[in-house]
Amino acid sequence: MPDSRFQLVNVTHYDSREDWEAAGRNQVFRASTERAAEVATPNAALYEVVVEYP
Repeated sequence: MPDSRFQLVNVTHYDSREDWEAAGRNQVFRASTERAAEVATPNAALYEVVVEYP
């Protein structure tokens, strides 16, 4: 849907907040996210899993 707020969703699993923060300091990761930010608005956040399905 071209007018929806989130046209692109990327979900990544990190074992800890520290791992997530370390990824943000990684130069390769930062370059990749900067390129993505040219075509999408980033909304980086951490979420708690409340249910999992098999």
